[in-house]
Amino acid sequence: MEIDYTQFKYGEYKRKSSKEKDKQSQSIRTQERELSTVKAEHNLQIVLSWAEKTTAFEPYVRPKFDELVEATRRGTINAWLVWHATRLSRNPIDAGTIIYLMDTGKLHHIRTPKRIYHNTPEDKAQLANELTNSKKDSDDKSAWIRENIETKAEKGVPHGMAKLGFRNSKYHPKGAGYWLVDEENFGKVRQVLQLFNSGKYSVRQLYAIANDELKLRTPGRENSGGKVLSRAYFYKLLGDPIYAGFFNYNVFLR
Repeated sequence: MEIDYTQFKYGEYKRKSSKEKDKQSQSIRTQERELSTVKAEHNLQIVLSWAEKTTAFEPYVRPKFDELVEATRRGTINAWLVWHATRLSRNPIDAGTIIYLMDTGKLHHIRTPKRIYHNTPEDKAQLANELTNSKKDSDDKSAWIRENIETKAEKGVPHGMAKLGFRNSKYHPKGAGYWLVDEENFGKVRQVLQLFNSGKYSVRQLYAIANDELKLRTPGRENSGGKVLSRAYFYKLLGDPIYAGFFNYNVFLR
């Protein structure tokens, strides 16, 4: 029996993640453009539409998704239109909610530009598998990063954003890259610390030397850096144990 999809009341949902690990997801505007093509081609009846910029790796943090679910429970809508299944969920709790809506007959199907998930055992299994695999992909990445950090800690290698006098390697994943010597600033930082250890200079004098004589500047970043050191930044530099070869990994280790 052929299904007349124009008779269904669709809820359209678009989501862009707020988390770095999900940064590759399509923008809201891109999703809207592709979904508009689907709506026009199939003459779909969109009753309600939502868009939000929130992670789907955690449950109970997406008010728009909750509204989508509630509208389905009430019967206001009975089908969903999304760019991809992973826009709906990346955690097992929300995934279970979606499958349950199908089990109870509240949600007839979920449509994406590439396929339709019907309320059948085969399609629900495929949908659950995609939602579960997205969660597994997140877990695998988290485990890999943790293991990488632990291995570096055992070797005595720091991680994260490099401190003044160092720079991050461009050949390692962002946030987990190795530190390299910043030839422009390393010598300046060392000179300041040597003067500090001599006990012959006050912090105020050292601050003037760093800024005025050595022209020491904040680390260069993608959209910042290269600025005069603030007093707070300079005081933190003088007391940072990283320059004595000590760093703390407790927050990352199991």
